[in-house]
Amino acid sequence: MALLDALPTPRVPWRQWRPNRVLVVLFSVMLASVWLFDVVSVSPNRIVSGQGVGLVEAVGWLGALLVSGVILTLVLLSLQPSRQSYQVALVGVSLLFLLMPFGLMVASDRLISGDTPQARMNMGMAYWLLLSLLLLCWIELRLRLTLPRRWSIVMLLGVAIVWWLCAMWALEALALSQEFRAREDQFWRALRQHITLVTISVAISIVLGLSLAMLMRRYANFQKIAFGLLNLLQTIPSIALFGLMLGPLAWLAAQWPLLSTLGVSGIGWAPALLALVAYSLLPMVRNTYIALEQVSPETLEAARGMGMRNSQRFWQVRLPLALPVLLEGIRITSVQAIGLTAVAALIGAGGLGAFIFQGLGQAAMDMVLLGALPILILALMVDAGLGDPVKLRRRIGYVIQHTGLFPHWTVARNIGLVPRLLKWPAAEVQAKIEELMTLLGLPIAEFAHKYPHQLSGGQAQRVGVARALAADPDILLMDEPFGALDPITREKLQDELARLQAKMHKTVVFVTHDMDEALKLADHLVVMREGQIVQQGTPLALLQHPQDPFVESLLGGLERGLKQAALTRIKDHMASMGPTLPAQSRIPATYSLRQGLSMMLRDHTDRLTVVDQHDVPIGELTLRKIVKEAQPEQGKVRE
Repeated sequence: MALLDALPTPRVPWRQWRPNRVLVVLFSVMLASVWLFDVVSVSPNRIVSGQGVGLVEAVGWLGALLVSGVILTLVLLSLQPSRQSYQVALVGVSLLFLLMPFGLMVASDRLISGDTPQARMNMGMAYWLLLSLLLLCWIELRLRLTLPRRWSIVMLLGVAIVWWLCAMWALEALALSQEFRAREDQFWRALRQHITLVTISVAISIVLGLSLAMLMRRYANFQKIAFGLLNLLQTIPSIALFGLMLGPLAWLAAQWPLLSTLGVSGIGWAPALLALVAYSLLPMVRNTYIALEQVSPETLEAARGMGMRNSQRFWQVRLPLALPVLLEGIRITSVQAIGLTAVAALIGAGGLGAFIFQGLGQAAMDMVLLGALPILILALMVDAGLGDPVKLRRRIGYVIQHTGLFPHWTVARNIGLVPRLLKWPAAEVQAKIEELMTLLGLPIAEFAHKYPHQLSGGQAQRVGVARALAADPDILLMDEPFGALDPITREKLQDELARLQAKMHKTVVFVTHDMDEALKLADHLVVMREGQIVQQGTPLALLQHPQDPFVESLLGGLERGLKQAALTRIKDHMASMGPTLPAQSRIPATYSLRQGLSMMLRDHTDRLTVVDQHDVPIGELTLRKIVKEAQPEQGKVRE
């Protein structure tokens, strides 16, 4: 007996109450923070420290109850999570985002008098905690709801526009707004410098990273030396690395006046750019090397066998397949460069870091925020724009020939894999598992706790289809899923797939070498040869008008007529009942024309009586009519 069979299988109840602990904690801390900490602080001028103000004093009892009521509602929604509750919670979080600037407007009107034009208001600890916790809640809800990236960006952009409009026209007393107005030209100049430095350093890192990774693949000794040097650069503190560049660049500028003319010196953009590139190389080179190495040798050998040159294999095969991991390296490098560029302000490179260090020197936190907040926003935008490409794969269902089930997981756990990765609520995952197992004829009590080695080939393939459909994917990719099964099981699963497709209306890309299977299942058929599309269209169109001898042979050659007959129904070819006596042989109207021809041959007749589901004659099928309809119709294709 196998060890897995001897071990007891835990029986977990399918329905149980499971609150979203993450959201419960975040919303609870949010509710506590707005009551325990200062919401804003007010100071008579820029020099004097501000005095903290609580929630009730800042926005009044009505505003305090409104905010508390929204947060308390969000806590209750998190106790019984579902897709609907997450959608309502997302609306509540967005509402709080929008209420925050209006709360500052109310606090400014209540706390700052028109007689004190130098007075200023700062956001207190409760406000910053609320903003941070709302962002975390928003990320959690976006993951739970699997929102498309474009909708996420649109929502955040809308919130940002509301905040910006309020800050520009209704929050003159806010200290951060005052700092921005006093240094607006300087701010935009620093932002341009920051983005320019980041863009150039990342572009250079991509080119150097790709070149170094290719050299490492060619020369094993160079790989050890290069990775050792890049790791050493990462251990040097950023300020120290900037400082190490001062002497050599100053000497080079003194020796070659052309470099000095170009702006290269011991301080400024040159040492900053070199240091940023040095720091960016390790993640870029590492990801590029791994991405190029992970491409399947079989795929490259197939490209070589088809006559592709080295350059063609690299640009058309290896690089596109390596692109997801490459993008991850670019994302890491870009986010890192955005943060490190702030430190470059210490050596005169400019950028938003100048506000941070100037504010620290003057003990002016508003000026620090004027530099730090745009850096944070830039990093979030880049991270979102170059996000994890793995998420795309989770929107595609995938079924392969040998099922690919994890042997150490039960059937239920295998089916629920992708919904769990997408952070669906546990109740929804279990409900989806039950739904799909029922749909695919796998009784829950019998199969839920079995392991793949305890299943037959057909049962395992059913589990594979259920796993592919579990996250409700937009596309279902099936790569010869029934190729390893016996003919009887294969036919049953083909019928099962056709039934599922008629019910669920999914886009299915089905790859097969079995033309009978393709003709039976396809709505649109694509014939390929050596990676090129030869002909495409409906199965009937291809059978009636093959484009060349290759397609004609693939579709059955002389048997194309019988394959075409298998795709049409008796009811499409029957004639009205004639004056003669009905034929003794009867055939249902839903049968295929091929089955009708087979019955004629069996019964030695050229005429059949067509009956409905109640065995009532509704017409007749004659060999003469079939032959007449099969004659060419001047190029017209019967669909």
